[in-house]
Amino acid sequence: MGLFSASSRHRNRHLPDSLRRALGAAVLTAAFLAVPAGAFAQAPAEAPTEKVLYKDGYDGRYLLDGTWWFRLDPQDQGLSQGFQRQSSTTGWTQVTVPNAWNATDMSPESQRGTVGWYRKDFRVPRGAKGATWMIRFESVNYRATVFVNGNQVGTHEGAYLPFEVPSGKLRSGVNHLVVRVDSRRSNTDLPPLVDQDNGTPGGGWWNYGGLLREVYLRKVNQVDMTDFLARPLLPCRNCDATVLIRATLHNLGRKKKVRVSARVGSQAARFRPVTLPARGTRQVSAKVKIANPRLWEPGDPQLYTVRGAVNVGRKVGASWSG
Repeated sequence: MGLFSASSRHRNRHLPDSLRRALGAAVLTAAFLAVPAGAFAQAPAEAPTEKVLYKDGYDGRYLLDGTWWFRLDPQDQGLSQGFQRQSSTTGWTQVTVPNAWNATDMSPESQRGTVGWYRKDFRVPRGAKGATWMIRFESVNYRATVFVNGNQVGTHEGAYLPFEVPSGKLRSGVNHLVVRVDSRRSNTDLPPLVDQDNGTPGGGWWNYGGLLREVYLRKVNQVDMTDFLARPLLPCRNCDATVLIRATLHNLGRKKKVRVSARVGSQAARFRPVTLPARGTRQVSAKVKIANPRLWEPGDPQLYTVRGAVNVGRKVGASWSG
């Protein structure tokens, strides 16, 4: 339906052009004011691309870069006010991740920490039908509570180790990833926050709050490889080496047989057949012998490429390389 009715256009045709334009602008403005607040304040939903900022690690990582949204919550009222369920950007500020919200605030209050919220609106990458998604955080300081589409999917404490949480059921349209970050420290945290003699917080470090490294979606097909270890065993400098390969497998569905493979350089590890119970976890291991290994040392830094994967039929469930 147009902004002007036929009768109004007929009545206004004898008005001067300038007055008609002014009247049209006024009606148009009134039409926009009648729209509910926040209706146009929707975040752009981007589909992440399969790329990484560091090579070693899991394959199938999709970088959640681009537009993120942030809001401080100094009174810690976000949960009760439903920040985790918001779809409007009203009250949120556009940022990029990695992000430390107090990077330029050197006050004692900044060092003591507070609560902040991050949000990323995204679409599931194309060509991933039937996949399960993990959300991987490389560093969050200090406590993280993760929500997807309003539902809590995981928590974590500690800034110096990456962690993953399951995404839960994702929508075919826009999905909302929301992270509540609590950087408030106590004397039992690592590192602890201890007041100095003058009453100001200290400890020889600065308490940067936020998503301090990047965030990924990681694709998994039916079976995940939650841990992957390659540990060299070298009895002496001139001895042959043995590399222990160990993986922890997690079945996301019904009982199934899987095949595990791994390589160290050109040498393949041999694993026994594995049957995983429904929703079960199992650890598998194998050893690879490396004759006359090329050792890493300054001036001659030799490295071996290590790869590992778990396959369900012809599909790769999860894989790792480095």
